Amino acid sequence: MTRNISSVLIFFLLLWAFASCRKTDDVPLAQVELISPDENTLLRLPDTVKISFKITGEQVPDYVVLSIVNRNYIPLFGNKYIHTPEMGVELTETMVLHALQDAGEVPYYILISASIHGESQNNYFPVQLTNKPLEYQGFYLFVKTSVNQMNITFYNRELEPVSFTQISGNYIASSISNYYEKLYFTTDIPAKLRTFSLTEQQQLWETEPLFPYPFYTDVQADADWIYAAMGNGQITAYSGLTGQPKLVTERLADSIPEQMAVLDEFVIGFYRSKINGHRSLVSFYKVSGVKKCLYPVDFELVTFLADKDPSKAVVVGNHENEGLITVFDPYKNSFEGTIQPGVGSIVAACEAWEGSYLFAAAGKLYAYQIDQHQEKLIKVLEDIPVDVLYENVSGTVFVFYPHSLQLYAYPLMTEIAEIALESEIKGMEFFYRYE
Repeated sequence: MTRNISSVLIFFLLLWAFASCRKTDDVPLAQVELISPDENTLLRLPDTVKISFKITGEQVPDYVVLSIVNRNYIPLFGNKYIHTPEMGVELTETMVLHALQDAGEVPYYILISASIHGESQNNYFPVQLTNKPLEYQGFYLFVKTSVNQMNITFYNRELEPVSFTQISGNYIASSISNYYEKLYFTTDIPAKLRTFSLTEQQQLWETEPLFPYPFYTDVQADADWIYAAMGNGQITAYSGLTGQPKLVTERLADSIPEQMAVLDEFVIGFYRSKINGHRSLVSFYKVSGVKKCLYPVDFELVTFLADKDPSKAVVVGNHENEGLITVFDPYKNSFEGTIQPGVGSIVAACEAWEGSYLFAAAGKLYAYQIDQHQEKLIKVLEDIPVDVLYENVSGTVFVFYPHSLQLYAYPLMTEIAEIALESEIKGMEFFYRYE
């Protein structure tokens, strides 16, 4: 009996000793204390933040890696390394935080990872990140100065002009990325897609369209890809960093994409047949370039505009000399809420405030509420404009003609200024920066 009790006691002593050893192994060799910023601090980007912390424990880490990560534990602003950090004292590193392309990847953490004997001890401290508001800086105006010659001029908020650059070629289309601060510009003769850095004020790279019909018809920036519609019947997405092709849609051998819209999951092109002139909306999957659907249409497209639902596109066009406004759903391959205001052909249209648009028809400018299917006359224009744009921070309506640009304050539509030029205005892009 005594032998049995002794055996049981020995068994429990061994079990306790084993458990004690396991518990010791689980205790971190280094403890990390975040000093600043406080946990759950809200950081408004872009910004510069000083991260201070203290390391204590049994052994000095070989090195420490400091980063800020998203919900997938991906570093957002690079890594900071501290080799053989001093123990028990306050350590500080400064990180430059740029604006987030997607501010919805919550939660975010300050990650301080201590490496000891080849193993990492990760310490996560929650933090909040949000982008600062985009502040309107001004606009870039594209003017044809001579045959196959374009001049790009920047006008600040005080409408003071600053020459940006001159390029060869006839203007086709343009797009701008406020996040990357880049301007994308397509021309003909020569047929090129050029990318300019707005901060460095210089060209970064250029590329050319694909054969057998090497010309561009439209361009649109979407995150770090630039989509370009081409005469060979395809839409190509280029890397904004290198200009290398990242995606090419299926080719429509007999049709050309004249304009396009880049949505959250699809790219839509307005195609015209080279054989019989038939028109259609063609949707492609954004991740693969594979064609989803082709929808024949009987109208002429004026422009694609953004819908409040990022999976759909607002379509503005003309049918039998009357304007039409509708919404195209590529998932269902169908239109919804098509209306014809009955004010004549629409020559230009743009997005305004949420759910509202502006369009020009028969020398008049209208505001249109898409949910109410109702237009309102807001200005009788001097002539038929080339284009209409709305700057939503200042509430300014830009109406431009071949040789002049007129600015009006919405909603009274009082004239703010006029820019008159001898050369022909071909287009413009607003520029915003995180301030």
